[in-house]
Amino acid sequence: MTLTACGGGSDDSASASAPADDPVTTKEYKAIDGYLVNADIYVDRNENKIADEDEKLEQVTGTNGEFSVEEKDTKYPIIIKAIAGVTSDSDKEGKIDKDFTFVADSGIDIISPFSTMAYKTDKTLEELQAELGLPSGYINSDYVAKKQVDESKSDAAIIHALARALTERIANGFESSKLIESAKNIKKSIDEDVNNGKDLDESVYDISLKERLISEVFTVIHTNKSEFEEEGVFASVTFNETEVSLENNGEKETNSIEYYENSFKIDNDPLDYVVHISSDWMLIKTTQKELSLFIEKDKTEKLNEYVKLTESDFAGKTFYHFWDDSTSDTPDPDFVTFKFAQEGNKVTILENEEEFGPLDWKITSDGDLAISGINDDGTEFIISKTAASELDTNFIIFNHGRSINDTIKRPYIMTENKELADTIFKEWNSKTDVIK
Repeated sequence: MTLTACGGGSDDSASASAPADDPVTTKEYKAIDGYLVNADIYVDRNENKIADEDEKLEQVTGTNGEFSVEEKDTKYPIIIKAIAGVTSDSDKEGKIDKDFTFVADSGIDIISPFSTMAYKTDKTLEELQAELGLPSGYINSDYVAKKQVDESKSDAAIIHALARALTERIANGFESSKLIESAKNIKKSIDEDVNNGKDLDESVYDISLKERLISEVFTVIHTNKSEFEEEGVFASVTFNETEVSLENNGEKETNSIEYYENSFKIDNDPLDYVVHISSDWMLIKTTQKELSLFIEKDKTEKLNEYVKLTESDFAGKTFYHFWDDSTSDTPDPDFVTFKFAQEGNKVTILENEEEFGPLDWKITSDGDLAISGINDDGTEFIISKTAASELDTNFIIFNHGRSINDTIKRPYIMTENKELADTIFKEWNSKTDVIK
């Protein structure tokens, strides 16, 4: 008892003489489009504009997008990474389906599409506000909360509607310099809706085909065998308000262009129509139904990178494959279903209500899918999955066998999503002799 008492007395004395820890001063921030919940937070201490792993904070954004930063870190830019399947946006149900990143310069405590545009175009928020013709005092504020206050409700609703639209474009990879023009056009549409008495919370400002084409430089690749072999790959296809410029086999040309809702017209050529748009690539068809892959130029190298397949990628699954089966310059759209058995490495193929198989399949040592009994010459039908498949996980973008010397091959596409495949194939085959 005496020893215990002495020991306790000694600890109390040491505790009483120890200096107290200095309190940590923090500043409150918010990540907002709607409120971003469970997003990752980075302090860009080396100011390289990259969310480096050692700059990541342990906390994530809260239920109203809130988070705190130590005072010593407030002198640096803040980066917010919204993660697909993890982060929520209070504007939407469930988790977001695309990653995106917001950033704000030091001293700005509302991290938003507006702070991101200002930072990446080297503008102040005041300059951005003036250029877009926005009401003052909102783009660096909690405009979601201000919508609940009568005197600020209408202006805050305009800012919120624009923020939602810009976030979609940021998630789809729009360059910040081109976001400015997009923002101006969206603002015009918002103003029209306000004048027409529309509820801005119910209004949707989708990315137009024109906006999508102008946003990036593309590589264009024919899926028709004859056209592909004759014309190869169109590199650096660039669109602007009135012209399209392209490079093919070292030769460059520029032509006039007119845009419509889901089509465009180059010079006096027939119309080209959108069949499908993903965030990094599109399928575009001509009036004659010739189908081309438009892929963002900086993603093109993924068509020459390969992802190894495994048996579990196919066993027990059904895939839908659409392609141009023509060997001439007259397109021949075709559709086939691959039904892989759960066991036994057997696959049944359905085409035009005819059934073939079951056929044998395997995964090769290179990680490719090989199916026996399809090719007339007795060779195996080889599917080599390209890394371009990672750009939209709904699809496998593949080659028939791997390319040689990093030469882009004619791309093929399949998906497990039957509704998506049916829709694309229907659009590809639809009558397109009028402007839409």
